[in-house]
Amino acid sequence: MEKKIRVGLVGYGKAGHAVANVLGTDPRFELCWIARRSAVQEPQTHPGTGTPIFGMEQRSFADIFEKTPVDALVDFSSAASLHAYGEEVRKRGIMLLSAISAYSEDDLAYARSLGKETRVLCSPNITLGINFLIVAAKLLRKIAPFADVEILEQRAK
Repeated sequence: MEKKIRVGLVGYGKAGHAVANVLGTDPRFELCWIARRSAVQEPQTHPGTGTPIFGMEQRSFADIFEKTPVDALVDFSSAASLHAYGEEVRKRGIMLLSAISAYSEDDLAYARSLGKETRVLCSPNITLGINFLIVAAKLLRKIAPFADVEILEQRAK
């Protein structure tokens, strides 16, 4: 059996919960920890997986990476998080997959600088559903070039 990819997850909103569910059940990955913006008053774990949840204000990313190393970091939080963990990602060569949609040009430049030393993918709308629809629309265009295809995205309310 291949070695599992150890993953840390930043962001525990709706998308973060969904990603935690997928990573927690996929045999290719080991979800090692989840970091959330709000403080965690008592030890918490993700339901069904036992994955520990930390408050970003309570522990530094240097401490988290040191105590529970990961191969990859998946971020569904906010642009500020990139700067909180960025140098640790660079120093440790951790792969970064960021699904944050509110990056400024300066944030993107910083992410590009990280990409010079480790693998970085920034995709602001990385939800599985929308990507599936895009692939399906391209396929439909090949099958029926006369068909009109429109994909509308609605943000969480």
